[in-house]
Amino acid sequence: MAEWLELARSSELRTLVGLGWPEDESKSSSALWITRMTLTAWGVAEKRLIAATMDKVEQRKWIDRSQPQTLQGAVMLSYMFAVFGLLDVLLGASIFIIQVALGATAYGIANEKRWAYYSTIALVGILALLWLASMAGSVTVTGLIQLLFYGVLFAMLVHPQSRAYQKIWFK
Repeated sequence: MAEWLELARSSELRTLVGLGWPEDESKSSSALWITRMTLTAWGVAEKRLIAATMDKVEQRKWIDRSQPQTLQGAVMLSYMFAVFGLLDVLLGASIFIIQVALGATAYGIANEKRWAYYSTIALVGILALLWLASMAGSVTVTGLIQLLFYGVLFAMLVHPQSRAYQKIWFK
């Protein structure tokens, strides 16, 4: 009984469940090991390792909060353009189908896909040029505001923080 009380006072028993990475490099580096301590009949602590693999869980997201604020803003603005483009397409303006594609590329950026980053830059450039071409005859305030938003989205995407993040983390 005295051994059991001594063991109960030790810090080893207080941490009944702990998380850690395996020390053995031959095991999968993505396995998270859960250390579980139980008391045997003799009052001796026994450690058991249970592997819980994290690779099986897909983590899809609409907005990634770990990305720099410039990329988060670009994703949100792209989603906004996609919603308005979808409304325009439903109302009969077929040129705004490109804006709907911004929604797919925004989802790709949120899930750190390199193709989505470069596609979004290309789509914004195409949209800005098409908008400029459609405004050639008559310049309106709403047309300039729309062009300003395309410029803001482009600036967020090519900002040094966004470029550095995508070079390191995007696949």
